[in-house]
Amino acid sequence: MGFAFVMPFLPFYVRELGVTDEKSVLLWSGWLTTSCGITMAIVAPIWGVLADRHGRKLMVARSMIGGMLVITAMGFVQTPQQLLALRILQGILTGTVSASLALVSSAVPERRAGFALGLMQTAIFVGGAIGPWMGGAIAQHYGYRIPFFVAGGTLLIASLLTIFAVHEEFERPTANGADSALTLRDVLGMGGFTTMVTILFFVQLSGSFLGPILPLYIERISGLPAGGAAGTAGMIFGVSAIVAAVSATVVGRLSDRLGPRRVLVTCTFLTGWILIPHGLARTIGQLLACRLGDASVGAGTIPVANAIIRRIVPSEACGKAFGLVASVSCLGWGIGPIIGSSLAKDFGMRMPFFVVGGAFMLIAVATNFLLPRSATQLHETPGPLPQLACEAAGGGEVAVPCAAIAGLSDDESRSRCASCPSRNA
Repeated sequence: MGFAFVMPFLPFYVRELGVTDEKSVLLWSGWLTTSCGITMAIVAPIWGVLADRHGRKLMVARSMIGGMLVITAMGFVQTPQQLLALRILQGILTGTVSASLALVSSAVPERRAGFALGLMQTAIFVGGAIGPWMGGAIAQHYGYRIPFFVAGGTLLIASLLTIFAVHEEFERPTANGADSALTLRDVLGMGGFTTMVTILFFVQLSGSFLGPILPLYIERISGLPAGGAAGTAGMIFGVSAIVAAVSATVVGRLSDRLGPRRVLVTCTFLTGWILIPHGLARTIGQLLACRLGDASVGAGTIPVANAIIRRIVPSEACGKAFGLVASVSCLGWGIGPIIGSSLAKDFGMRMPFFVVGGAFMLIAVATNFLLPRSATQLHETPGPLPQLACEAAGGGEVAVPCAAIAGLSDDESRSRCASCPSRNA
């Protein structure tokens, strides 16, 4: 919520800092997003290695505290150059999502990864729904600086929650332990990992195309002044994020049941198909309908891709893996806005929607043909089967469950046995 607070009115804040030419506003907006992504891409693998060595909780707390300090400082800037410097610093100090994904992924069984990471994405989207809505409303009534201070306050709360309410069972790796032997090169060599990282790069590149354009596009379609457009942009961002929040969990659970590969291909293709009509919208209602359609299918792309990566990488290397994922994803996220804003400057604001829609369709085709099927298989070793003393299985303790519970998890097995009329122990 804190990081999303300022996104709907960032281009308007650039205007308030003295940039008046429309093309210059587009370029500054693109560079403000790009700078954060590029610096985050550079430092993310370093934070990932430190997470595996010293604990993932420490990295989450570091990113929260760093974000609190930097975003609060953005409310005091007087020039776009100062704002750009703080955005660069934000990229260096934060990386909250990748740190949290590493923390959760290291504790979640592979077979539940889609649902668990879908819940993580839901949390991100819920925050993303509340943040822009509140940020846009506050900016509309109190000016563009106050939301930065409110955002800093939310990140302070998140920092305290991380420090005092998050528990991690972390064992520091030993010098000769198996986990310490896994290097960044080893992770990159795992079957399918490089392909998934490449796919995520293009997903982030395509998805971030529209970040600096959407607020100005909303302003143009609505015909409202900048203040009113900020509130409208916050509303559209917020409602879309609510839909995405629900969709992320549903799609995550579907990926566990139907297979993440099939779900990932479907989500990326439908995202591209729905993005193209964005460029044809003539009213706010049409644009909102397009955004809701995009949110309902696009929300599943990232958590399903992360679930595939969790299946590829062992839990002890999650910090390194998601550090690399964050690095490449942030590079795509950083490059996308400057390309999108340059494209909008030269060819109009509608063109990026057509380009990014086609790009997502190509991503779907590439995923289908390039991702090894072995990469999406479960690799975890199942736990020991429950020892049963069951009349239906012939009496006495047996190592193999009876047919009534074959294939169920340990907890589900015990629940089924407890209600079995043939059970005698």
